[in-house]
Amino acid sequence: MTNEEVVQSRTINARGNTVLMNEEADAQLGFVRGGARAYERRLTQCGWQVYRTLHDAWYFGVFVDVAGMQIMTYSDCERQLVVCSNEDSFQLELLSMAEFYGPADLDFSALNPHAQPAHRHREAALSH
Repeated sequence: MTNEEVVQSRTINARGNTVLMNEEADAQLGFVRGGARAYERRLTQCGWQVYRTLHDAWYFGVFVDVAGMQIMTYSDCERQLVVCSNEDSFQLELLSMAEFYGPADLDFSALNPHAQPAHRHREAALSH
């Protein structure tokens, strides 16, 4: 695998985070299948935030659990859950996502109660 290593049936990505796929991701989250919108409804009810991208659709979505340092991606029925072991690896994962999808508004008060929501305007990001 490119930039990944398998350790005792777990996949570790280049940023040192555990990656669970499909059924393993569903088992970790405690529910099974549905489209991206079904995952959005379930996850946001549990405090997750939607990481808005230009690709959002019924078949695609990215969701972030700031408090749990987890990131769920739903893409064409494939489910990927990235579980970060510490704040630094979580920040690296978010940086990688921002580079790939562009910046998104996320509220980090779950990690730091004094944090201000990260407000960025998509139009400004796209104009660069």
